Amino acid sequence: MTLYASWIRGARPGTTKLSSRLYTGRKKILLKWPAAKGASDYRIAVRKAGTTGWKWYWANGRLSYTMKGLSKKNFYEFKIKAAAESGNSYIYGKESPIVYRYINNISGLKIRSVKGGKKAKISWKKDKKATGYQIRYAGNKALKNPVKINLSSKRTSWTITKPQKNAACYFRIRSIVKKQGKTYYGAYSPLRKIR
Repeated sequence: MTLYASWIRGARPGTTKLSSRLYTGRKKILLKWPAAKGASDYRIAVRKAGTTGWKWYWANGRLSYTMKGLSKKNFYEFKIKAAAESGNSYIYGKESPIVYRYINNISGLKIRSVKGGKKAKISWKKDKKATGYQIRYAGNKALKNPVKINLSSKRTSWTITKPQKNAACYFRIRSIVKKQGKTYYGAYSPLRKIR
């Protein structure tokens, strides 16, 4: 009898964590997460910044979810919780930390080589909502062990020093917006190569 009651009640599933990728030039985001112990499904929540109510979606057992129909130049917040079946209902694990994203893409990106082969100057169009920009670059396409540069919103250009002279270098850049004590990250630009 005790075993039966335990089965009906079920065990609370573990906690998982969201990662996200904004699609460049599109109004959608890909959310991913690792499997949580004891979970049979997941619920993903979204809301616009400045609102209090969350809209929840079922993942239908998957470990990823593409959320479409987002508005450009707007700010969104996402979170997730694992679910486990318990009789005819569900019990939930703890909610993940919130992911903050800004639906925006860097535009007008240009590259100009600097004489000597060791440096290159990149420039972009100013994002009026941004409070800063973030650049990541490395000497490999996977951007392993990248150099990370944070810039103020006043900057619309930066000179990258390549890891090796006359060798290829790869980089991405995105906008950052800080508001109401939260930091919202825009979509990274497509990976660009500096020769």
